[in-house]
Amino acid sequence: MLPIDWIHAAMSALFLVSALILLRKKHVEHFFTRLVLSGWFFITVVDRNLPVESVRLFSTGLITIMILVEVASPVFRWKYTRRKP
Repeated sequence: MLPIDWIHAAMSALFLVSALILLRKKHVEHFFTRLVLSGWFFITVVDRNLPVESVRLFSTGLITIMILVEVASPVFRWKYTRRKP
């Protein structure tokens, strides 16, 4: 295995642990994004025939989606759970 494979394996494990922690805290939207990222990094380790350009593009897209969910979630959570005056 190349060093990048070890890095992707570590990223997969870290995202999986993070997903399980968030599932325990009942943060379902954050759990799902981290589970998808964990699965993606696992796939990149298992399937070494994927083109580097598509791996970079898809990884960047998934991480961008995760950041957007992290930023938007508190806003939507506050908007839909606050008490009406």
